[in-house]
Amino acid sequence: MNISRVTVCIMGKSFCCGVSARRFGGRRRQCSRCKATWSVRPRRRGRKPLRQRPQFSYKILREGRTLRGIAETTHIGRERIRRRFHKSLHAFISRMIVVPKNALTKTGPLILITDALFAQCEGEDTMIVPVYLRPVSRNAAVLVAIAILRGDESEKAWGYALDILSASLTCRIVALVSDDSLGLARHARMRGWIHQRCHFHLAARFRAILGRRKRIRCRKERERAWQLATYIATEPKAYRVGAAIRELQELGRRKELPRFLLFRIHGFLRHWQEYRTYITYPKFRLPATSNIAEAGGSFVRELLRARRGFKTMQSLERWMRTIQLLHPTMTCKRTKIQQN
Repeated sequence: MNISRVTVCIMGKSFCCGVSARRFGGRRRQCSRCKATWSVRPRRRGRKPLRQRPQFSYKILREGRTLRGIAETTHIGRERIRRRFHKSLHAFISRMIVVPKNALTKTGPLILITDALFAQCEGEDTMIVPVYLRPVSRNAAVLVAIAILRGDESEKAWGYALDILSASLTCRIVALVSDDSLGLARHARMRGWIHQRCHFHLAARFRAILGRRKRIRCRKERERAWQLATYIATEPKAYRVGAAIRELQELGRRKELPRFLLFRIHGFLRHWQEYRTYITYPKFRLPATSNIAEAGGSFVRELLRARRGFKTMQSLERWMRTIQLLHPTMTCKRTKIQQN
């Protein structure tokens, strides 16, 4: 039996001449025509890559320094600094844990705080949703996820954003703190969560109709509507709210008032109880605003301004994870009128 012929049939053909190849040691093969040899497992060409340091990108992001300034200070090429930074950022993202240890309690109810902001990515509208969870027994809220969705805000989009949470966390949520988004309000009712509407967004809605000029149509009625809405949302004693609600209802029946003012009054009267949820349920220690989500959104807006937008969805996802690593927790201030 010819052993070499059997070996040639097993090893296949050579890359150079296309004829049969034979074994040439343990890891090499040889062409039967030109006698050229090659390795079965060739090494990667070039020098070995330097070990990346996550501290380099972390220090730059924390200190707010620019790559151009570092290149001028260290007398190293800007393109070289840029490559080194992105490699360090990749190592930083891949090695760090998103949710810090002991940030969330293993048991107990949770409060969901969220808001949405919008940006352009790959020429399409993109919805960015930072999702915070805060244990009832603590004041620190944890940024557990940042959902990135294509398209405008809708009930379906909010469903996708909420489904990003695991089932073990979703079943512990008892309350939602957000703005007056109808899609979020419907999801809160469907899932059995109590809903606290943000007072900051309420103030922004009414202040927009007050105007900046001194002489404006129905200025007294506008200011009175704002005073009554603020009083109803913040009065700790429930029996004192009835008179203010009746006065606001009478104000909403006046047809001579501007249409947008009547729209704001009627919208507040439909949901005024959801602005007082933090008073109705003092045991949950609910915040009256979603300012934590607004603060998380400010980090995203600053990044969008500095980066001048994102060309690819992959780049956007990587930078959102970076924000999640840089700002994993935020302190949630309690409302002063809440019971201890």
